[in-house]
Order: sequence, then structure tokens, then C-alpha cells
Amino acid sequence: LPYALQHAVLPPLQSFLEEACHRYISKVFPQLLRQKGWTFPQSAELQVYTRDILVAQPQHFTDPTALKNLNEIRHVAVHRVPLVEAKLNELLEVAAEGARVLEDIQTQLKILELQVFVKKWLEKRRDSEDERETARKRIEFLESEIKKMEAEIRKLDAQ
Repeated sequence: LPYALQHAVLPPLQSFLEEACHRYISKVFPQLLRQKGWTFPQSAELQVYTRDILVAQPQHFTDPTALKNLNEIRHVAVHRVPLVEAKLNELLEVAAEGARVLEDIQTQLKILELQVFVKKWLEKRRDSEDERETARKRIEFLESEIKKMEAEIRKLDAQ
């Protein structure tokens, strides 16, 4: 995937998830925010939020996988790991599941909007690639017609 697409999606996605974690903590155990000094969502990194949520409330998450999986999003965004289309879509699904587990509808909506943005961008790219392929084939056809006509002209000139 072009890095421009990754950069348009991953940093905002990470930020949305940090906001969701911050909102979750502020509802469930606001004392943790005060104790840590987390006054705004970007006060902590995503993996710190997920770790502290799981430590503070392990009984609420019988399967911590959804929250732990969010950490990969931060890693890929921060380290600018090149992705293929399937991996980007997988990370968007991981994010959607994390927002669902955090019971954050606002973030679920933002992630859905990002998923739509990615789908439209990729469709436009595919359409563009299809158009280029069609144009390439048309050019090949026209070039072969030119060669035929040139051969016909040479033939007529030789008579």
C-alpha cells in the first residue's frame, strides 16, 4: 500500500483508540486517571492504556485478546511498518473489536468511517488500474493497426 494511505489511517486510528481508552477509564475508574496524571487522551501510549485497563479490571475482560491486539496498531503506526491491503483491513477490524469491547460507540463510528474511506480509496485505485490496463490494451491494438497500415502502404508503394 502507498504510505500516504497508511499515514492517513493509522495515526488517527491510534488516536481514536487512545481516546476510547481514556473515556473508558474515566467512566470505570477515574481515580486511575488522577493517579497517573492522565489529563487528556494522548497522556499515555495505547499499549500503556490497554495494559492498565487489564490490570485494573481483569474480571471484566474474560478474553483480553481484543485489548492486547490494539497494541499492534500503535507499533505499526509509530514504526511505519509497510502494510499490504489485507493487513490494513485486519488492523481496522482489530480496532473495531477493541472499541466494541471498550463499549465506545463514538470510536466505533470513527473506525467505521475510516473503513469506508479505505474501501473507497482502494476502489478508486483499482478503477484507475483497470483504466490504465484498458488504455494499455487499446494502445497495443492501435499500434498493431498502424503497423498493418504501414505494411499496406509499403506494399502499395512497391507496385
